[in-house]
Amino acid sequence: MAITKFSVKAKLLQNYTVLAESRTHSFVMDESPDLKGNDLGMNPVETLLSALAGCALITIKAFAPTFGVEILSADASVEGELDVRGFLGLADVRSGLQNINLKIQLKSSSPEENVKKLIELVEKRCPVDDTLSHGVAVKVSIEKV
Repeated sequence: MAITKFSVKAKLLQNYTVLAESRTHSFVMDESPDLKGNDLGMNPVETLLSALAGCALITIKAFAPTFGVEILSADASVEGELDVRGFLGLADVRSGLQNINLKIQLKSSSPEENVKKLIELVEKRCPVDDTLSHGVAVKVSIEKV
């Protein structure tokens, strides 16, 4: 099983509200009122940052035993900076995030060296981190129905 395909379907419901579905799960994304949304869920950028936090924590959990790390608790916070003028077409600047900072708070009684090796592995193996750090081509196609 070398390649696994992941897929998500999304539907614009009303205004800026989007329902995303994958497998048997779903969630709502929306924009904040200052961007004319109804604030019914995280916006897509916040969802992307959440994916990074979740993936990092899952990677920690999956590989902690490999490094003899006992996890007493693990939390992550992520911040990204974006110049919204790019999205709005008000300035010739990138429309995407210009930087992302992931902070992991890991409580463990394990040796510091083991924890350090685990975090190095997270930076190397977390699929969302890898995708954001190294980029991936996105092909957009539109089918008029």
